[in-house]
Amino acid sequence: MGAADVVAAAGREARDLARVMRRDPVAGTGARLLLGITLGAVLVHCAAIAGEQLGLLRDEALVDFLRLDYDRALPEILNYGQTLLAAVLFGILFLRGRGAVFAGFALAFAVIALDDMVSYHEMAGDALVVALDLPALPGLRPDDSGELLAWALVGVPLVALLAWGFVVADRAARGLAVLAGASLGLLAVFAVGVDMAHVALTSEAVGLPAALAGALGIAPDLAFKGVDAVLMTAEDGGEMLAIALAAALALAAWRRETAASDRHFGLALAPERLAYVQRVGIGVSPR
Repeated sequence: MGAADVVAAAGREARDLARVMRRDPVAGTGARLLLGITLGAVLVHCAAIAGEQLGLLRDEALVDFLRLDYDRALPEILNYGQTLLAAVLFGILFLRGRGAVFAGFALAFAVIALDDMVSYHEMAGDALVVALDLPALPGLRPDDSGELLAWALVGVPLVALLAWGFVVADRAARGLAVLAGASLGLLAVFAVGVDMAHVALTSEAVGLPAALAGALGIAPDLAFKGVDAVLMTAEDGGEMLAIALAAALALAAWRRETAASDRHFGLALAPERLAYVQRVGIGVSPR
């Protein structure tokens, strides 16, 4: 199965899942809720920060609870639910015989949820910096080197498991695996790429806030707060969006699989499932 075939399979899968979301009330409403909650959390976060800066919102504890970047705040709690939902649904797809690659996705999202809950990469990164005397990468801090290594220690085995699962997967599973992998890759872009860019651009070595302050004629502190807020919102909001997309994909795939699993295994469809499959207009690609 060449690259063109993989892209074609992913395209067919995206169209099939979009059809499920349009016609199945559970998948459609669930997807809208997941994306709506994410966008709502980002907007509330922005409103809370703006209200605090303008002096309209003086309850510091409330502002902290609404921020995307604070541990145990409302957006992070919502993210726990989205991440665990994706992990559970990918696990169900694996148990239904859709392929070992979905065990890899279930494990990956479970690890991400655990990291959010216990701050694994921060704590492990600090320990690795002390144990290995890690240097700072250009534009970054030693702590960032430790966090990157901490993620590599769990990320490399997970990527290897996903790659192996994809290689041994059948044609029907690879399309969904590509879409799930794209959402996981998007999450990595924001969680690692934008995070490191945030640190580098706001560091004294790069000095983006200072440059903006000089160019715009504003106070350096105000420029720093603005750049920091924009990059932080992009980082944490992007992470939430990527996880919401993964959960929505998994939900639609699970709804399709629930309705069509009898056909998938060559059994007679129960009348209610047959009616559902005919109404939604879905099918399962041959294995």
